[in-house]
Amino acid sequence: MPLTLFLTTSFALLSHILATPNLPEQSDYKPTSCNRVDALDTHSKHIVANGNFETGSLAPWKPIVIYPPLPDYDDWLSLGVRSPGYDSAYAFAVNNTIASSYVEVSIGQNVSLCPGKEYRFTAEFYMTDGGLGPQTYVDILMDDNRIVGSNASNAIGPPVVWFPLATTFTANATRAQLGLRFVATDIMVNKWAIDNVAISPAW
Repeated sequence: MPLTLFLTTSFALLSHILATPNLPEQSDYKPTSCNRVDALDTHSKHIVANGNFETGSLAPWKPIVIYPPLPDYDDWLSLGVRSPGYDSAYAFAVNNTIASSYVEVSIGQNVSLCPGKEYRFTAEFYMTDGGLGPQTYVDILMDDNRIVGSNASNAIGPPVVWFPLATTFTANATRAQLGLRFVATDIMVNKWAIDNVAISPAW
């Protein structure tokens, strides 16, 4: 990816972090029926908008947390839509070289669901541990509740190794915030990336 595009994405993240702390924009997808799975199957790939980041930009994803904050740490913490992805051109990636004992980056978007129905979450991700052991994490959140996350054994590399994330969950409301959270709990050099983020009906 050209440096100018990556920097533009990073500064766009910064511009939204204070203005939108909790509720990012949601996709245009709305369930056409909560009683017939065939109606949802037709549009299930749109429940998460730009889940494969193939637009080359972050929208409609928006930052929820960036800590330590930019721009004070922009020489050591970079994030944005980068190339390559898991099986395509782009993924969302974070590169951390901060001399800090705690680093957290999370992005999110609102999704429309059918209350009481079960859904399947899937994604591909990688994370490196900087050679200091399993102290990096990836968590997937629905309304701040963790539904699935990485294992300690996933923190390997470089070179990077992609792993699948998958789980099922039950929707509690018609609207929920899907969050992707990346955390390091020690002073280290590490990277994360995630791609092909999707939610589909599981009933």
